[in-house]
Amino acid sequence: MSEKASKVVTKTQVARARVATPDDDLYAVAMLKVAMELKRSGGRGFDQVFEETLLALGVDRGAFKTYLDRNMSQLIKTAKRRGY
Repeated sequence: MSEKASKVVTKTQVARARVATPDDDLYAVAMLKVAMELKRSGGRGFDQVFEETLLALGVDRGAFKTYLDRNMSQLIKTAKRRGY
């Protein structure tokens, strides 16, 4: 049996695997836009920038928060790796 065929996939690995949706690209854009807008916020708070950005992009707040919850560990790893 090949090494690849002998690997066992756990339920946790299956649960972590997911198919990207078309909204994932929009959510990634929304995250970048929020970050850029925060840099030039002119005294506006995070909540205001967050809400304005989602409204401007037509992103559903609840769905976006679900996306963030689902991907938070990866976002944190990426930020740490890049030194943020």
